[in-house]
Amino acid sequence: AFASKLRLSDVPAATIRHAKECILDTICCGLFGAIRPEGQALAAAYREMGLDCGPAAVWGTDLRVEMGHAALANGVMVESFTMDDLHNRSIVHPGAVTVPAALAVAAFLGNISGRDLLTAIIAGYETAIRVGLSISPSARLRGHHPVGLCGPFGAAVVAGSLLGLPEQAMLSAFGNAGSQGSGLMSAQYGFMTQRLHAGKANHSGILAAFLAKNGFCGTTNILEAEYGGFCGTYSGEPHPERITAGLGEVFETQNVGIRPYACAGSTCTTIDAVKAIMAGRGVCPDDVAEAVVSCNESIFHHCGWEYQPDTIITAQFSIQYGAAVTLLEGDASVDQYTAAKIRDPRILALAKRIRVVHDPELDQKGASHAYYVHVAITTHSGQTYAAAVHWAKGTPSNPLTEAELAAKCHRLADGVIGVGRVDRLIELVLSLDGVVQARDLLELLEAPAK
Repeated sequence: AFASKLRLSDVPAATIRHAKECILDTICCGLFGAIRPEGQALAAAYREMGLDCGPAAVWGTDLRVEMGHAALANGVMVESFTMDDLHNRSIVHPGAVTVPAALAVAAFLGNISGRDLLTAIIAGYETAIRVGLSISPSARLRGHHPVGLCGPFGAAVVAGSLLGLPEQAMLSAFGNAGSQGSGLMSAQYGFMTQRLHAGKANHSGILAAFLAKNGFCGTTNILEAEYGGFCGTYSGEPHPERITAGLGEVFETQNVGIRPYACAGSTCTTIDAVKAIMAGRGVCPDDVAEAVVSCNESIFHHCGWEYQPDTIITAQFSIQYGAAVTLLEGDASVDQYTAAKIRDPRILALAKRIRVVHDPELDQKGASHAYYVHVAITTHSGQTYAAAVHWAKGTPSNPLTEAELAAKCHRLADGVIGVGRVDRLIELVLSLDGVVQARDLLELLEAPAK
């Protein structure tokens, strides 16, 4: 009912403002993905498969394809450099599994207003996040990727909202979407497959909604079914009550963070702690004899393993690498995660002096310590400096400023569509609740004429 009936007038002004920022961030992450190997591989595969004919653009390219394939490609590209938004508690990247679907369906339907687009995306954010809250963190500890599992629900709601699905059809869309969720965490160890999870979620959600619109009946108790239900199957500690707790009054979209760093969310608090120690104590890389990062079990399994140079993805999911490169260069953005840098002997030597340890006491502290880390750096002279961080830069507790977000957008997208187009993109997205039409936005996302 919430997903099918939400109107923008039901959403608090602060949530609308933040949703627009998240949409802008998501699009720019996707544009950057067009020049990444993942985006280039997808474009080449689509052309080889004869898919280069349709109404929807693969962002940052001259390729137009069927809407489901466009949403798949753009979802992959949004995730292609691990800088997209993150809802910490649900462990879902909601932008990657809603915005590509929304823009693809808008391209197919035509004449979609910015307000309707924004409403659909907020409904999708709320859905994907709340479904994620019902299975996290247990699902990830069991080896499932919440983005791939929960994403189809968000994409289905986006498509269903734009299609105007009534409540019963939206329920069928949920059922059709839930059985398509998938994604294994083994992909985090250096494989492009990890990026595919968000892309497939967009494709699956669109398919789920269009099937429901045409009478394809989905499982009506997909979330809570005792046998084979989503929550109980994927989580050892399911909490289905979280899905509707405060629904329509508490907007979880407001709790989505926009990352300044090009790495997994579970590494970002470590990076901030290292920065704090460097700034407050003047610690230099050559001073470091040992650094110890203490974290909970979820972060330890996700990003605490011993770093070995393999691919950029491996480095992005490594606390050791993130801490080492931050100590050496003071940042962990796109310039710190390159094919050459992940094998830099200085970084490798420093990473070996960084230990990540699981502190069982943190497992008992609940959601407030979900991303908490304590970093202690001991120098060769025997002095120890420490810092603890609960929530990283870019999270709602420590958000990016408008200027910082604009700088991130330009850093990611200038080289793909040009500075002027990025300026116009920022202007349009931040005005979606005005008189903007979706087609105005879509025109900016294709590669400019050479």
